[in-house]
Amino acid sequence: SSLQTALTDVFNKTHNIKQDDLAIRSENIQELRNKYENYRRNFPIYREWKKHIFFKTSNIKLNNLLNSLGFTMK
Repeated sequence: SSLQTALTDVFNKTHNIKQDDLAIRSENIQELRNKYENYRRNFPIYREWKKHIFFKTSNIKLNNLLNSLGFTMK
């Protein structure tokens, strides 16, 4: 798999990107503004990446990238 696909898989494990998107999605611009403001004021708390432990894989580029982003690697 590509590095982008692998990163997407990792980030989907650390927080729900689709849920974030759905929280503010709207066809109506005023509703979008209201939803975004509500979401911004009640932004979910995410754990820092260093709190997430990932085990090294055979993908050296992915391992190095996760390490440089601050993930804990074992």
